[in-house]
Amino acid sequence: MIPGQTGYLAPIGDRVAFAQLAERLLLSPALAQQMGLAGRDRIATEFSVERMVGEYVRLYRDVLAARSGDQKR
Repeated sequence: MIPGQTGYLAPIGDRVAFAQLAERLLLSPALAQQMGLAGRDRIATEFSVERMVGEYVRLYRDVLAARSGDQKR
């Protein structure tokens, strides 16, 4: 989440801050829609299945490469 772009963060337990942020979105449907679309775009690009699979493949290759290096010692 990108504060102010894809949503808001209120401090844990701060009900007043949470209420103020919720009210801001309720009073500005255009802002709420803009943040929602920005969040959806971020999910589509940053957390797509293709990207996540690629990241796991890279991680597994890195681990295997590190293990191969350890075994040569």
